[in-house]
Amino acid sequence: MRKIVKEKAPNYGQMVLDDGAELGVFHVGTERGNLDVVTKKDRESISLAFVYPRRGRTHSYTYHSASGKLERDKETWTGDWVGSIQASRSFEYRIRATANKILEPFGVPTKTAELETFLAGRPPEKKDWYIVQFPEEVGGICLPLLLSYSELTDKSLEESPNKAVISGVSVAPRHQKKGFGTLMHLVLARHLRDEGYKTLLSDMVGMNTEGELAIWARLERMGACVEKCKPMAHFCIPRFLYLSKIISEGMYKILNKVTTTHLSGKLRTAGEVEKIDFPQYEWDLSEPILAVLPNSRGPLLAAKASAA
Repeated sequence: MRKIVKEKAPNYGQMVLDDGAELGVFHVGTERGNLDVVTKKDRESISLAFVYPRRGRTHSYTYHSASGKLERDKETWTGDWVGSIQASRSFEYRIRATANKILEPFGVPTKTAELETFLAGRPPEKKDWYIVQFPEEVGGICLPLLLSYSELTDKSLEESPNKAVISGVSVAPRHQKKGFGTLMHLVLARHLRDEGYKTLLSDMVGMNTEGELAIWARLERMGACVEKCKPMAHFCIPRFLYLSKIISEGMYKILNKVTTTHLSGKLRTAGEVEKIDFPQYEWDLSEPILAVLPNSRGPLLAAKASAA
């Protein structure tokens, strides 16, 4: 279904995909002409893909924090795919989504309903801790506390929109250094504001590359209501899980060694990441959001959205 919709660009219209996600489109004016902004929204996240309506097909790209590289997707789009930006619908969900990627390889269910079923089927003596045996250490995952955090996250997604968190940004290599990254942040901010969100946060667990942080600094210089907050000192997911008592000290020590991500252009273990202070930005969406990109070095001057 998704492919059929893309084949009809730019007339995507509105529809619901098989997984329940809503797919739609609106337009953003640029000096090169209108960009189609394809929206995919579900309960947990929102994604905007930016495409110039042209003949032919182009590949999309995704940044992977594990490799620290922008990698070409197998998927192709009708038109000139420029880039995409994603946001998690709550701070709690952004943390859980990243924690899930760390814990799932150990065979622990991470979705609330599946975790409840998993717990119900375990004998009484094994309901508290899920033991993971490593060659040099014994790790443990506290299932009741993991379930509690999963339920807390579900609740945050059911409440009125409040804080969204950047979770991914990718710009096609041929379109980099032309202002598209900044444009995508501006359009996402306005879109979230229209949905009732009050704040947009820069990422704290992966999408905090030098390029991404440079965009936030530029937004601040441009006059957007962006505040550079106190550095997220010593923040990383294994440390968060340990301090929340979701994992044991042994599990924390192991994850600090085996969990890796790219930060500041270098592959680092979680143990190294928690010793680094990196900037955190917060965007007050209640203030007027800029509609023009000044001093653009590329084709982008205006970022005026219009209804599809």
